[in-house]
Amino acid sequence: MRLSYSSISTYETCPAKYRFQYEERLPTSPSPALAFGDSLHRALHRFHARPVPVAPSLPELLEMLEDVWVSEGYADPAEEQTYREHARQVLAQYHRENTHAYRIPAALE
Repeated sequence: MRLSYSSISTYETCPAKYRFQYEERLPTSPSPALAFGDSLHRALHRFHARPVPVAPSLPELLEMLEDVWVSEGYADPAEEQTYREHARQVLAQYHRENTHAYRIPAALE
């Protein structure tokens, strides 16, 4: 049995939800938070997967976000746009704070 913070938290919140999600593995509907996080993860993976010693520019990173953006899970286009703009801000901050010491990673997950 493998436990994670999420599974324990789910069990403490609602044992039935835990059973459906982790034991019976019923599919869940996508959520904005999941789509947002997945989009950021995919964009950062592309950012670090390039085998060149120079970090991609901010416009390149934002283009990577657009290429991998996950649209499922949002209630409507306005909500999706709000999350997309927040993702752009998060990546701009990441770029500002991390490109000065950019290195090709030894491995990616």
